[in-house]
Amino acid sequence: MTDIKNLASMPAYLLFFYTILIGSIFSGCIEPNTEDLWSISVDQTLQTNGYARDVTIDNDIIFVAAGEAGAQIWNLNNSNNPSLLNSLSLGEIGSHKEISQIHYSPINDLLHLLETNERPYALELNDSTFDIKINFGQYGAEDTREFVVIDDSSDTFTYYSVVKSSHDLKWQKLEKDFWGTDSTPLFNILFGDPGEVNVNALPSSISLFDTTIIVGVGQLGLQKWNIENFESDPVYNYSIDLEGIVQSVELIDRNNLYVSSGSYGAFYLPLDEMEVDADNNVINHDAIIHFAQDLTVDHISINNGIAVLSLGSKGIALYDITDPSSPIEKGIFPVGYVYKSEFWGEKLLVCSREGLQILSIEQ
Repeated sequence: MTDIKNLASMPAYLLFFYTILIGSIFSGCIEPNTEDLWSISVDQTLQTNGYARDVTIDNDIIFVAAGEAGAQIWNLNNSNNPSLLNSLSLGEIGSHKEISQIHYSPINDLLHLLETNERPYALELNDSTFDIKINFGQYGAEDTREFVVIDDSSDTFTYYSVVKSSHDLKWQKLEKDFWGTDSTPLFNILFGDPGEVNVNALPSSISLFDTTIIVGVGQLGLQKWNIENFESDPVYNYSIDLEGIVQSVELIDRNNLYVSSGSYGAFYLPLDEMEVDADNNVINHDAIIHFAQDLTVDHISINNGIAVLSLGSKGIALYDITDPSSPIEKGIFPVGYVYKSEFWGEKLLVCSREGLQILSIEQ
């Protein structure tokens, strides 16, 4: 505590400098430096009727998982005047719950839709009108939390999924087929029964790049697996225990991973630097970068040195990750309740309760 008597006896010139010093300290605490913060502008908001939960992109065609409204398909060729190409209701899809995840491939014109905590649907779309050409119904397992799809050809695809109730990582290669005189559509199963391995935890998320699979396992962190060939089980590499509960994993390439860990913020992991002990546990946690510790992070998207963190009711946070080992916060923006985001060229598509927002980022 400052001694008032000493201040009273202090020479005038020292008292002046002391006052300036104290003032600068308090002003620095009260007013943060905002000169280096980025800014955003909301260019468009696409009304999705239901909450926009997920988005997948094929050039200028945007496919949106619209929650209780099913799915929507938009043409953004004219970004100033987006046009709605088609809406697929829950009834048309065959679903009874909201749609939480979406994937589209122009290779086989298949639109994959995950009904929350159920099984994925597959619809073949007309590639010009985007109407439903064939509804193949559901595939995979009940209580699927997330899936990834490898589009092999015009007739086949391979999927990997994580199933919470059975604690499994599942996969299978499927082929378009028809059965009976009425040409009922179905998927012909290739390579026998679905493959599965038990991850011995509650899986929450999955990400795949090339032959590397990352599985988020909630409170236990994450697991790394490797695909040696598509006809055999993935090979378990190691586990990494992280603070918090892993919400999502975003594998940028074979060596760079970003993890959303709920109320414990976010992590960056340089996978090529991980050192593993005899029990397949990572031992050099110093190589892992923990950032955004004061935020609750549900999802991360990455593009050209920019990380966008989805914060639920608080909107989004932007980070400069030009140097991934030293993320720099560039602002928090309350754009509504945000589930996730995806980059579309230089624009950012934000899935929110307000609809699908198209944002520009000014650095």
